[in-house]
Amino acid sequence: MGATKGQLASLAEDGVLTPRIDNPMVKSPWRASDGVALVAELQEMAVPIEPFDGIWESIQDAKHRSDLGVGTIIAGLRAGDLQLGRRPDFEGYAALCVLKAEIDLMKAERIVADGGPLITAAAFGRQVGIRTQGWFERLAGSGHTPATRRPHPKYGGEWVFASESDIEEFRKRFMTSAMMKDEFGQRSKQQLQAALTRFAPNEEDYGPLYLLEDVEAFFK
Repeated sequence: MGATKGQLASLAEDGVLTPRIDNPMVKSPWRASDGVALVAELQEMAVPIEPFDGIWESIQDAKHRSDLGVGTIIAGLRAGDLQLGRRPDFEGYAALCVLKAEIDLMKAERIVADGGPLITAAAFGRQVGIRTQGWFERLAGSGHTPATRRPHPKYGGEWVFASESDIEEFRKRFMTSAMMKDEFGQRSKQQLQAALTRFAPNEEDYGPLYLLEDVEAFFK
């Protein structure tokens, strides 16, 4: 089928190709006809392209650049959402290319569908001036603000992240002392901190966190 070991591994990882024998002791568990049929199917969709046309990239390069799985990319090709090109200087699967701009659009749409770009809870804490470890996780875990839970792409396991919509909802309800300083200046921040009570239901400590409604009431 004209694929490298890495390309074959990616196809197998995403279930595009499945071994005929699911046994790690078998050296060659693949059915050659499955790979040939896949390439034939894709080649029927492909149009000839110039070898060094920079707007195209191989399916494998698109996977590495965008973090979209080859299964997702091939599903997009089958659905007609992506165009497919074929380089004349390669054979088989390795010759097949997709448009970088279309991959970027697919990636952007996936990010939006997942709630927008995600940052870690620690990074969000730095943004709003609270560096106490675990404060945002505990705040979200108690139901006071939304958060997004996803497997960490590098370390695995479920991590708490903040999406754009999570951050928007947080800012509708809360202010931190750092946010007060940015919005009102140092003097007003000090006045607010002296006048207001920190948000600490059931004596839970979330650091210098205040209800936005209390801040607005103070200025009224």
